[in-house]
Amino acid sequence: MIDMHYDMLSVIYQCYIRENYSYIEKWIKHYNSDNVSGLIANLYFMNEEEMKKEIGNREINVLEMFKVTTEIFKKYLPDTKVVFSIEGCDYSKDTNELEELYKLGLRSILLVWNNPNKYGSGNRDDYGLTDLGKDFLIKAIDLGIIIDMSHMNRKTFSDTVELLREQKDLGKGLSFVKKEYTENLNRSLFLFDFEYTSDKLHILAVPATGEEIYFEIYGVDQFGALVLLIEREL
Repeated sequence: MIDMHYDMLSVIYQCYIRENYSYIEKWIKHYNSDNVSGLIANLYFMNEEEMKKEIGNREINVLEMFKVTTEIFKKYLPDTKVVFSIEGCDYSKDTNELEELYKLGLRSILLVWNNPNKYGSGNRDDYGLTDLGKDFLIKAIDLGIIIDMSHMNRKTFSDTVELLREQKDLGKGLSFVKKEYTENLNRSLFLFDFEYTSDKLHILAVPATGEEIYFEIYGVDQFGALVLLIEREL
């Protein structure tokens, strides 16, 4: 698994606390949107020691940091389609706060970074999802938030897959327009064939190698980003 995002919101927060946006302004000058339909802008959270190196002794308030950075993003890139993401939910208080973040525009989460937290473990530990983590992910699924499984260790990853399999009501994630997404997907290196069942949508992906790979979609975000469980490795 790889995390398909750019830590744009964290970069913006660095500019915000320094009151210096020259990096963003320089980035925008070199940004060519001709071949880009959108991007995933990410706000990451690490352990306390690492966060202090990033932001000093400032209070870590996830809601405030997310609100500030997404507003600045929209100011500088008002016409860019974006999926706002949080990487590492260590400082996210609970499912109520998750819902508030959703209202502010959060559409993708990485439950863990490399470190363990109260929800599960990254690749620096060996335990899996906690009960809090299961409740947190179920809430995310209900809201239609993408579950990015990057940085999870093997146990957290497998626990998450099992949790996804158990969910019968996948919330807003099942809102799907075949034509729109087919057109988007066919512009990639893969060819896709869609097969519907009562509660899931399966797609057959044929990459350049010609090998057939089956995916199972567990959610479709309103921005058009798919949450995929890969049944066979690429």
